[in-house]
Amino acid sequence: VEDLKSYSKSQDAPEADNLSHWDMSLWSERLRESKYDINEEELRPYFSFSKVMDGLFNLAKIFFGTDNEPLNGLAHVWNNDV
Repeated sequence: VEDLKSYSKSQDAPEADNLSHWDMSLWSERLRESKYDINEEELRPYFSFSKVMDGLFNLAKIFFGTDNEPLNGLAHVWNNDV
């Protein structure tokens, strides 16, 4: 929190002395960008939903020896939109 306060002060933010919880994510992101030169929006194409899900199921296969496949309507669900 102190790092965020000092960084926001260095950027002349009017809320720097009294950061609220809704300010924390903004200033955390800005601090991360300035320290590590990483922008999450630039990483987004590498972590698309399908790639992340494929990686998750691959890890489940490695760790637990399970195979996962879509049921395509074969499972009973509480709502047809599920």
